[in-house]
Amino acid sequence: MGLRAASLFIITSFFLSVVLGVPLPRTQQSLCRLCLRFTEKLVNGIQSNKTYEDVRPEVIDLCAKILNAEGYRGRVLCPGVMDSYGPPSFYILSELLLPPREICERLEFCRKHTNDHVINQVNHVISDILNAEWRHSNHNINYRRLQPIRILQLTDIHLDHKYKVGTPVDCGMFTCCHEGMNGSGKAGQYGDYACDLPIATLDLLTDHLQQLNPQPDIIVYTGDNPPHDNWEESWQSQTNSTNFLVKYLSTKLPNQTIYPAMGNHETFPESFYYPPRYRNLTDALAEFWQRWVELPENALQTIRAGGFYTMLIRPGLRLMSINTDFGYLFNFYTLLNDKTPEFFSQQKWMEETLALSVRNGEKVIIIGHIAPGHQSSITSYGDFYVPVVAKYRDIIVGQFFGHSHDDQFEVIHLNGNAAGVVYIAPSVTPRTDINPSYRVYMMDPMTFHLIDYKQYHMNLTEANILAEQNRTDEIKWKLAYTAREEYDLPDFTPNSWWNLTERFKHNSSLLLQYWKHKYADSNVHHTCDKSCRRDLICSTRSASKTQLNECTL
Repeated sequence: MGLRAASLFIITSFFLSVVLGVPLPRTQQSLCRLCLRFTEKLVNGIQSNKTYEDVRPEVIDLCAKILNAEGYRGRVLCPGVMDSYGPPSFYILSELLLPPREICERLEFCRKHTNDHVINQVNHVISDILNAEWRHSNHNINYRRLQPIRILQLTDIHLDHKYKVGTPVDCGMFTCCHEGMNGSGKAGQYGDYACDLPIATLDLLTDHLQQLNPQPDIIVYTGDNPPHDNWEESWQSQTNSTNFLVKYLSTKLPNQTIYPAMGNHETFPESFYYPPRYRNLTDALAEFWQRWVELPENALQTIRAGGFYTMLIRPGLRLMSINTDFGYLFNFYTLLNDKTPEFFSQQKWMEETLALSVRNGEKVIIIGHIAPGHQSSITSYGDFYVPVVAKYRDIIVGQFFGHSHDDQFEVIHLNGNAAGVVYIAPSVTPRTDINPSYRVYMMDPMTFHLIDYKQYHMNLTEANILAEQNRTDEIKWKLAYTAREEYDLPDFTPNSWWNLTERFKHNSSLLLQYWKHKYADSNVHHTCDKSCRRDLICSTRSASKTQLNECTL
């Protein structure tokens, strides 16, 4: 097969199987063989012989054939999709100076035989990013009240301005409920389980949050602003989504400070991020986020350089917001991590920040978008993250993530010891069959240790029915469960959560209760077979891709 055919395979396979999650009808063994065969040709010739424009018609045609076979409208989707992802994919492949086997292993088309690539060998640092004034904690705080600190987490809003009531919900596109689409079903007033969030539902949520009593003391937002219409995306559409949401929440929650993390959907094309080519994005984020929080100068420096930052959010309590796009499998630029000083700098920054926090007597909250054990993370992300968090287990008091849209947790377990818990909150958007959700954590005001969390949902089916009956004033955001009570946890220590995963093995009703909450009680998913239950347990016991693979394989 020639270089042109190889290019077709690489681009369409990478994009369709990874970014969109379209399953290709091949085993991993055959995918590995094909990847090796084609990559050899690409490595030998792509820099001098072909460009994306040379293969564009065939790329779009092959994309359409594959998507049509999977029930999508390939001829509509593929021109925009391929024109977004094709050029950067060619750039990435042309920049790689690696043997084909390593390329295919990093893309996880081939399994690694060894784990030689250790990512925490840090040789590069962004200059002057840690020149902030590190204030010592005040251990003599005179708290007027002993109520818990309340931390509100919002994640994965995916606001869709094109959402239109009454449009099809099954349309053969990646997201539906837009005017002019053909298909079946009828989009409700407040959303659909197959579509992204309408503004009407975000209005309901923020109106409700305004009435919370007591109000949250801290708000964290763990990313993903734009909708899933990536066949129509542009730099302007992505930037506009973030700008709108920042202004909207600033207006609706005017007295609140919001601490953000960068999601994979903030970029263009969606999920692709590479600092040398994305400074305009991080410059924009540094500007936008200042409407939510007064960022110190060192935080602005690291946001602009790599999309991460830290700041002291109250005496003795530090927040670290990490850029998880560096660890996202669907970000093909991760193939160039070795060429990216900012990638290594974030790792070094994490360790130096945590070490300084130890010396200053601070506790630390980590927020990010993609959890280190998620199946879409690259293996090296969790292999770095887990030992670092285990090393600083005594000061890390919260780890809050999103991305999956599901209600989940991952226990960090290393060398026989539970060392931390990664909490993954369900999304505000109902897309992927869940009810719109938000979460409130309770934190001890003296020790800063978590003591519980409360999970809230809005029943989308019920809300749409009430809207049809002109009874919108009866729509409620309801407490779904309180974690300690629901799972019979004696406390919120990592050991208690690890023991819960042990109980899952022997208590099927408890596990199915967790599975029900995973989808925010939407009742869309009805069965969980033996394989489903195994994967569910493994996901709770794995905070890295390595651990997840060892558990499930």
